[in-house]
Amino acid sequence: MMMGDELIGYFTICASEMSLAKKFKRSNTKYFTNQLRVYPAFKITHFAIKEEHQGQGYGSALMNALFRICSINISPYVKFPVLVVDSLNEKSTIFYKSMGFTDIVHFSGAGEHLMGIATKQLQETIYREMEDMLHN
Repeated sequence: MMMGDELIGYFTICASEMSLAKKFKRSNTKYFTNQLRVYPAFKITHFAIKEEHQGQGYGSALMNALFRICSINISPYVKFPVLVVDSLNEKSTIFYKSMGFTDIVHFSGAGEHLMGIATKQLQETIYREMEDMLHN
């Protein structure tokens, strides 16, 4: 994400998998319909907004761009049930929850969470956004 000539934010995603070992408690099972221990996923590997630009809506705009890329450009060709991210601190957890992510796994003894949002939910969000644009 550019502001003039300045890079103020970016993200990277990749095809990945979630491995749910027995030692992790599943706190949200709506993504998992069987007893597999490994699931295919899109993974947000990096997501950042420069500190001086945080809290101004740029993170939400960048995440919505990421949602559009996953929904429109990738999902029709590569099927994954969920988009996941490792949330490393409370501030990022609050942000991801505000964007619709929910906790999947709490890592024992750490403040880290594996969070996810269903790819179907991403598509519904994008289509609502497009309808709003057409009607306004």
